[in-house]
Amino acid sequence: MNSTLKIFTMLLGTTLALNLAMNYMGDNISDFESLPLPLKRTVVIKTNNPVLKVDAQSKERWTLVDFSSKKTFQISDPETDKEQMNRQDWDLGFQRTKIISNGGVTNPQGLAFDPNTATLYGTDTHLDQLLIIDTTAGIALHAGPLGFDFVGALAFDPNTNTLFGADASSASRLITINPATGNGSLVGPIGFSSIMGLAFDPNTDTLYGADRSSRQLIVIDPANGAGAPVGSLGLSPTGGLTFDPNTNTLYASEPIAGRLYVIDTETGAGTLIGSIRFDHVTGLAF
Repeated sequence: MNSTLKIFTMLLGTTLALNLAMNYMGDNISDFESLPLPLKRTVVIKTNNPVLKVDAQSKERWTLVDFSSKKTFQISDPETDKEQMNRQDWDLGFQRTKIISNGGVTNPQGLAFDPNTATLYGTDTHLDQLLIIDTTAGIALHAGPLGFDFVGALAFDPNTNTLFGADASSASRLITINPATGNGSLVGPIGFSSIMGLAFDPNTDTLYGADRSSRQLIVIDPANGAGAPVGSLGLSPTGGLTFDPNTNTLYASEPIAGRLYVIDTETGAGTLIGSIRFDHVTGLAF
């Protein structure tokens, strides 16, 4: 028997077997339909931890969850609603079959660099802790609780080895921070409502601040925290602030537009350098 005939015989046999099976199922379909379905099983899960129920059925909106407060809020799109996402504390977001995470360290904000020890500091405004950041791997470790809410700005004075911070509450305050423990100590009220950037000029011992609400550059007295206006930044709004002591240049970021500016320390006016190419840069360090 040649190969063609063998193939034909195999196909014919397979077709006949399939046809017999279909006929059997057709003749006995009523038997299959009459078989009872298995009983529905109800599984009860018990836990001593709080249970948070999230409605994740919508395909149009995202539900974001903050586990610490058990609060939820909704956004339309993570790409277009980044400003709202940065203002809120959240851990996970749900949209039907999609999940997004806010990462291990949530809402990192201000940055400051200590040139004496080559240490980069940051703040976690979700847990209100000081961060020590590995500049090679990009990993942040918690140094300890700050003791102040939403410290979104940092600056380091290398002359006195002092780490400054400012909270972004309705009445911002200047604090000094212990780099080893993260513990903050009050210096005094700044007199501006929302300080989101700090920078220190070691050549003149000048502490600068950027007020998000009034969009002004200010100078701050490191001894008592009192702030005085320099002038309008012209940014909407300001994010990070940092000073390059080698060129005596003050820089600022505009987080919504993702742009970098040079700031005139005499007038406060910002001059555009260009795009950072990253969204919501709220911390700068030199």
